[in-house]
Amino acid sequence: LSHTHTHRWMLRCYGVSNVSVLDGGFAKWAKEGGPVDTAPPTRDWPRGKFRVGQFRPELVLAQRDVLANIAHAKFQLLDARSEGRFHGTEAEPRAGLRGGHVPHSISVPFTSCLHPEQKVGVPPCRV
Repeated sequence: LSHTHTHRWMLRCYGVSNVSVLDGGFAKWAKEGGPVDTAPPTRDWPRGKFRVGQFRPELVLAQRDVLANIAHAKFQLLDARSEGRFHGTEAEPRAGLRGGHVPHSISVPFTSCLHPEQKVGVPPCRV
Protein backbone atom coordinates (compact mmCIF):
# COMPACT_ATOMS: atom_id res chain seq x y z
CA LEU A 1 0.00 0.00 0.00
CA SER A 2 2.94 2.38 0.56
CA HIS A 3 3.65 2.69 -3.18
CA THR A 4 -0.03 3.34 -3.87
CA HIS A 5 0.19 6.71 -2.13
CA THR A 6 3.42 7.52 -3.99
CA HIS A 7 1.66 6.88 -7.29
CA ARG A 8 -1.26 9.04 -6.19
CA TRP A 9 1.16 11.85 -5.32
CA MET A 10 2.93 11.56 -8.69
CA LEU A 11 -0.38 11.79 -10.53
CA ARG A 12 -1.27 14.92 -8.51
CA CYS A 13 2.10 16.43 -9.51
CA TYR A 14 1.06 16.00 -13.14
CA GLY A 15 -2.31 17.64 -12.69
CA VAL A 16 -4.51 14.59 -12.21
CA SER A 17 -6.72 15.54 -9.27
CA ASN A 18 -9.43 12.87 -9.39
CA VAL A 19 -7.35 10.03 -7.89
CA SER A 20 -8.48 7.74 -5.07
CA VAL A 21 -6.85 5.00 -3.03
CA LEU A 22 -8.87 1.94 -2.04
CA ASP A 23 -9.39 2.20 1.75
CA GLY A 24 -7.35 -0.65 3.20
CA GLY A 25 -6.19 -1.91 -0.18
CA PHE A 26 -7.04 -5.20 -1.82
CA ALA A 27 -6.53 -7.22 1.39
CA LYS A 28 -9.26 -5.30 3.22
CA TRP A 29 -11.51 -5.42 0.13
CA ALA A 30 -11.27 -9.22 -0.04
CA LYS A 31 -11.57 -9.67 3.75
CA GLU A 32 -14.81 -7.67 3.76
CA GLY A 33 -16.29 -9.81 1.00
CA GLY A 34 -15.74 -7.51 -1.98
CA PRO A 35 -16.00 -9.34 -5.34
CA VAL A 36 -12.72 -10.88 -6.44
CA ASP A 37 -12.02 -12.29 -9.90
CA THR A 38 -9.13 -14.67 -10.57
CA ALA A 39 -9.65 -14.85 -14.34
CA PRO A 40 -7.07 -13.14 -16.53
CA PRO A 41 -8.14 -9.58 -17.36
CA THR A 42 -9.59 -8.96 -20.78
CA ARG A 43 -9.14 -5.92 -22.99
CA ASP A 44 -12.67 -5.60 -24.32
CA TRP A 45 -13.52 -2.30 -22.63
CA PRO A 46 -13.61 0.96 -24.64
CA ARG A 47 -10.54 3.17 -24.63
CA GLY A 48 -10.73 5.79 -21.87
CA LYS A 49 -10.27 9.54 -22.13
CA PHE A 50 -7.55 9.83 -19.50
CA ARG A 51 -5.44 12.95 -19.93
CA VAL A 52 -2.45 14.00 -17.90
CA GLY A 53 -2.80 17.61 -16.83
CA GLN A 54 -0.28 20.38 -16.43
CA PHE A 55 2.81 19.66 -14.33
CA ARG A 56 2.58 21.35 -10.91
CA PRO A 57 6.14 22.33 -9.97
CA GLU A 58 4.96 23.85 -6.65
CA LEU A 59 4.46 20.28 -5.38
CA VAL A 60 8.08 19.26 -6.02
CA LEU A 61 11.37 20.52 -4.60
CA ALA A 62 14.53 20.59 -6.67
CA GLN A 63 17.81 19.42 -5.16
CA ARG A 64 19.05 23.03 -5.13
CA ASP A 65 16.03 24.01 -2.97
CA VAL A 66 16.82 21.31 -0.40
CA LEU A 67 20.52 22.21 -0.36
CA ALA A 68 19.70 25.91 0.13
CA ASN A 69 17.33 25.02 2.97
CA ILE A 70 20.16 23.31 4.88
CA ALA A 71 21.95 26.65 5.19
CA HIS A 72 18.90 28.92 5.53
CA ALA A 73 15.86 27.04 6.83
CA LYS A 74 12.71 28.22 5.05
CA PHE A 75 10.72 25.00 5.34
CA GLN A 76 10.70 21.80 7.39
CA LEU A 77 11.67 18.72 5.42
CA LEU A 78 9.95 15.50 6.51
CA ASP A 79 11.49 12.09 5.86
CA ALA A 80 8.82 9.40 5.48
CA ARG A 81 11.22 6.43 5.52
CA SER A 82 11.60 4.18 8.56
CA GLU A 83 13.48 5.57 11.55
CA GLY A 84 16.22 2.99 10.96
CA ARG A 85 16.81 4.23 7.43
CA PHE A 86 16.60 7.84 8.65
CA HIS A 87 19.30 7.21 11.28
CA GLY A 88 21.39 5.02 8.97
CA THR A 89 21.07 1.96 11.23
CA GLU A 90 18.89 -0.06 8.82
CA ALA A 91 20.05 -1.20 5.40
CA GLU A 92 18.73 0.65 2.38
CA PRO A 93 16.59 -1.49 0.05
CA ARG A 94 18.72 -0.69 -3.02
CA ALA A 95 22.44 -1.38 -3.24
CA GLY A 96 24.67 1.67 -3.22
CA LEU A 97 22.36 4.04 -1.35
CA ARG A 98 23.86 5.79 1.65
CA GLY A 99 22.08 5.65 4.97
CA GLY A 100 21.16 8.69 7.01
CA HIS A 101 19.14 11.81 6.34
CA VAL A 102 19.24 15.36 5.03
CA PRO A 103 20.50 17.72 7.77
CA HIS A 104 17.70 19.36 9.79
CA SER A 105 15.01 17.01 8.41
CA ILE A 106 12.79 15.15 10.85
CA SER A 107 11.64 11.56 10.77
CA VAL A 108 7.91 10.93 10.30
CA PRO A 109 7.71 7.34 9.07
CA PHE A 110 4.74 6.90 6.74
CA THR A 111 3.69 3.91 8.85
CA SER A 112 3.02 6.30 11.75
CA CYS A 113 0.27 7.85 9.64
CA LEU A 114 -1.51 4.54 8.98
CA HIS A 115 -4.23 2.81 10.95
CA PRO A 116 -2.37 -0.10 12.63
CA GLU A 117 -4.78 -2.79 11.40
CA GLN A 118 -6.22 -1.46 8.18
CA LYS A 119 -3.00 0.17 6.89
CA VAL A 120 -4.84 3.23 5.63
CA GLY A 121 -4.37 6.88 6.39
CA VAL A 122 -5.57 8.16 9.74
CA PRO A 123 -6.53 11.77 9.07
CA PRO A 124 -5.15 14.02 10.25
CA CYS A 125 -1.63 12.64 10.49
CA ARG A 126 0.01 14.49 13.37
CA VAL A 127 3.48 15.78 12.73
